Amino acid sequence: DSGDPGRILRIDEGSGAILQTIPLTAAAGTTVNNFGGLQVLSADMLLGATAVPAGSLLLFNGFAGPDRVVALNPADGSVIVSLNLANPDLSAGVYDAVAGRLFGVTYFTGQLVEFDASTGAEVARFALPSGGGISGLAIDPDTGNFWLGSGGGQWNLVEVSRTGAEVRRID
Repeated sequence: DSGDPGRILRIDEGSGAILQTIPLTAAAGTTVNNFGGLQVLSADMLLGATAVPAGSLLLFNGFAGPDRVVALNPADGSVIVSLNLANPDLSAGVYDAVAGRLFGVTYFTGQLVEFDASTGAEVARFALPSGGGISGLAIDPDTGNFWLGSGGGQWNLVEVSRTGAEVRRID
């Protein structure tokens, strides 16, 4: 949520009950108004030079200066490792275990940005058809394409290729 301090909430999908609250601390990059994405890792990864186990939380923080991705212990929210990224003002992000890369979308300019997971350096950047205001990013397990959750009055789900080309749109 975007309270002060911001929190990650684990919610029961059946009842909507809050099962766990993880307050965001300064170690995660900010405590309030967190722009970014959240992912539960499905596989082990290296973030920087630190091993991060499957099941850990990846928090993509576009509000911090510079932007960063932070691996958190899901039991208590403690920081495992934090990696600074080029500063594109991320609104969403994911780790792709197949490519071994981090991907994010910029909030204001609507671009797909690929990052090296070991250094945080930008590898590539592509324009997206949905423009700015993107509020979600996921990887399609069947195609490997990305799904974007858009906002800013558009309210579409858009599937895009790895180079940002639109594949299909669901209103």
